[in-house]
Amino acid sequence: NWNAVPGSHVLIVKADDGVNRIIESNESNNTATVTLPPVNQADVIVSDIEIPSTIHDGDNIDINATIQNIGLNNTANRFGVRFYIDGSEIGYSIVDGLEAGASVKLSKVWAATTGDHLITVTSDAPGWYGYPYSASGPRINESNETNNSAVKIIPTIKIFNSGNRIII
Repeated sequence: NWNAVPGSHVLIVKADDGVNRIIESNESNNTATVTLPPVNQADVIVSDIEIPSTIHDGDNIDINATIQNIGLNNTANRFGVRFYIDGSEIGYSIVDGLEAGASVKLSKVWAATTGDHLITVTSDAPGWYGYPYSASGPRINESNETNNSAVKIIPTIKIFNSGNRIII
């Protein structure tokens, strides 16, 4: 038995162990080599972050993130997705695996405050807690470990005499 790991592999089969324990008429035909099909990996990304088009100071807004597996293989592993505003975490979700080509939409609520803000969403995020795993993360061996985060700038939220509204 062999546990396949992602990547390309070559299988070499030897009929004699290399020290020629068996006397044969032709010692040069004891090895066969075959290139195995590649073992593909998953690759989870944040493909979209959606926010309301109008945001007022104090509004509870839904931040919707689409997590997609753009890799060529499924992942059955659970993984965490973290939501941040200005570098501070506002929540996380756990995804119970994702098939190749599939996506899932996750949401977190944030109470809007005045000022300039940056949303960051990270898939396969380190530091999430999910039984039976520790907090070390990440959980998925991916074909690309550098594309797990996406950011979105929230237009400046200001207070006006006529009420709180967003300036776009």
